[in-house]
Amino acid sequence: MNSEQLYQNAMQLDSKGEYQRSISIYKELAKISNDPRHLIAYGVCLQRLGHWKQSIAPLEKGISLRPYYCEGDARLFLAKAFFNSGKKKLAAVAGTECNTVIGVKQVPHDAWPSARS
Repeated sequence: MNSEQLYQNAMQLDSKGEYQRSISIYKELAKISNDPRHLIAYGVCLQRLGHWKQSIAPLEKGISLRPYYCEGDARLFLAKAFFNSGKKKLAAVAGTECNTVIGVKQVPHDAWPSARS
């Protein structure tokens, strides 16, 4: 199976709620592919199982490979991963970057409650 077929298989399992099985495929894809879709999907699937810290690396790598591919959504998932991992300042920064990408008016960073904690 090529990487695209593996990706489609993982997405199908993901849509059925078979997250453990899809994570196994995404993990393999992350080793052999530099496609941001694969890495971002892997990070999101990890989050579905509450693996917040583990989701950070694939999301960051996916965003770095193609910064404008699904960037607003990917950065939102990254901000959520930081927040749920206890990295509230990084979550605030990632959230601000996400808002910039999708065109939301920014609130000053120091005005965010999470930036003060």
